[in-house]
Amino acid sequence: MKKNNTNLVQNEEGLLVSALKICTEQWPSFLIFFFILCISGYAYLQFSPKYYQANALLIIKDEKKGNEESKLLESLNSMSAKKIIENEVQVLQSRAIIDKVVHTLHFNTPIYYSNSLNKKRAYLSSPIFIELKNGSNVINEMGAIKFDYNDKYQLVTLNEKLVCPMNQWVNTPFGILKFIKNKHSSSSMEPMYFEIISNESASNRLLNALKVTATNKLSSVINLQYRDGDPLLAEAVLNELIGTYNQMMLIEKKNLAKNTLSF
Repeated sequence: MKKNNTNLVQNEEGLLVSALKICTEQWPSFLIFFFILCISGYAYLQFSPKYYQANALLIIKDEKKGNEESKLLESLNSMSAKKIIENEVQVLQSRAIIDKVVHTLHFNTPIYYSNSLNKKRAYLSSPIFIELKNGSNVINEMGAIKFDYNDKYQLVTLNEKLVCPMNQWVNTPFGILKFIKNKHSSSSMEPMYFEIISNESASNRLLNALKVTATNKLSSVINLQYRDGDPLLAEAVLNELIGTYNQMMLIEKKNLAKNTLSF
């Protein structure tokens, strides 16, 4: 038994010596592999797209409840309040609101920097916004349409060929477009391009990055979250979403009051 243990220890020592010998002889290969791994990690951190998350809270008021409602009635209406919040969560993600946000923020024609490796949006840096007239009729989506903007003559050149005026609808090979001056742009003109996306695709992209949830089962507060590579665009989406929702609720209240008076 003692002899077997001695042989086992010798075998283990032999394996360890062999492993150390291999590491010693092959250290240049291990060093090269280590440097490649470090460079790959650095490149991934530098060129992988970065995402920012914007958050907002929306308070839903239940106007059916009076200020002097008893605790008993509140408990009986807890299920009703929960149902109201669930309904409003669905409303905030409805096509009517999402399509309005898509149109207002020009999600049909997103603009990107040409020199960006990770497809970086040029939301407020672009000198112009591009509006698509018939986003619902887009069949073949198009990408990488280069453009140049001449501020002096108020002209936009597409793919170095087609010259278009500003502030009017132009029939182009990419669809009927309108080019609008971006008053918030303060950066110098860099090479940029835009894409043509259908309403459905643009709405789906927005919905995939949007999260709408109730803070808890009995709360009347809805939590809104949106992730995007541009923090300003993420904030603009939530502001526009809440603004559109409030506008639709106001129109609904006015119509209800009008119908009540007519009755």
